[in-house]
Amino acid sequence: MEEEGKSYKSIINSNSANAGLTIIGFHEDSLRHLGVNAFEGYGDLGSILFVNSFTQKLIE
Repeated sequence: MEEEGKSYKSIINSNSANAGLTIIGFHEDSLRHLGVNAFEGYGDLGSILFVNSFTQKLIE
């Protein structure tokens, strides 16, 4: 969900800056269009785990 005038990356950076681990899901189409740039732009975060899945996963 994007806030008006903010990119999803800036929302993630501002909400997860103090998190010990941030899990970020991505779709393979992002890689086709953005390449490695899909994983860049998260400079405010600590540890990041990027996850790709064909279906939604529940993390408990």
